[in-house]
Amino acid sequence: MIKMASKTFKTLKPAKKKVILTALYHEFSQYPLSEAQVARIVAEAKISRGSFYVYFTDLTDAYYSLFNYVIHDIHQGVKDKAGSPVEQTIRYIRRLHDNPYTPLLQMHYRVNESILAEYDACPAENLLPPDPKEDVIHDWLIEHLTHEALINSFRYPKQVENIIDTLIASSNYLNHQL
Repeated sequence: MIKMASKTFKTLKPAKKKVILTALYHEFSQYPLSEAQVARIVAEAKISRGSFYVYFTDLTDAYYSLFNYVIHDIHQGVKDKAGSPVEQTIRYIRRLHDNPYTPLLQMHYRVNESILAEYDACPAENLLPPDPKEDVIHDWLIEHLTHEALINSFRYPKQVENIIDTLIASSNYLNHQL
């Protein structure tokens, strides 16, 4: 079970929390989780190794804390934007080269996602299939398509236009079928 950041970390002053999150970002953007080192993180963040373990149970908890922070930040940036979820996703994908989180997300979807599969955690529970009796299947399918398009954009950045074309075609098909 993933514990995530401790209450102590969550209540740190914003400046100190930012320094630690930045150190985590640098580490996990440059090294797969299997090669990440607490020593490099604490050196960059200028905190003791003991403090690291007060804030996080282990590197996996630190990774999940950073990843959830990034995903939350991304969703805040997309939330309240005009257009359908598909249009929002296409705009986001087309701006990946300007996104400061791209190196971390590329490392996540290319390498770390498979490493984390052993923890059997599903951080995006809304991607699990809904009850088929519910009248939300169309929205769930669109959400699933947009997330897959995003993930594939990080995995295969040279295929972005093909990914966008597939997203549009799939969305159009769903809109005419359901």
